[in-house]
Amino acid sequence: MANAQFSTVASELIIPGGLDLALTADYGTNATCTGPGDPAEAAAWVTAALADGVSASHVTVGNEEYGSWEEDLHSIPNDPQPTPTRSWGPAATTT
Repeated sequence: MANAQFSTVASELIIPGGLDLALTADYGTNATCTGPGDPAEAAAWVTAALADGVSASHVTVGNEEYGSWEEDLHSIPNDPQPTPTRSWGPAATTT
């Protein structure tokens, strides 16, 4: 399934296998690599998964930006200070 579309992964692997889906949004860059990670992108992934018949049980932010080798477009790159998080609970939904 190399380079498969998410809908293919959902219909051929996740749903038939009864697998749990966890989505991780990129903390360091947005989809176009022009700014820091964007929560709207993560919400769009949840929406797309729901449209494909898959519920994401966990939605997280990949927060691995503590090293100078990582791409980080935040105002303070590679800042190890904790950032606020929001828990969506076990049944993530969007409006």
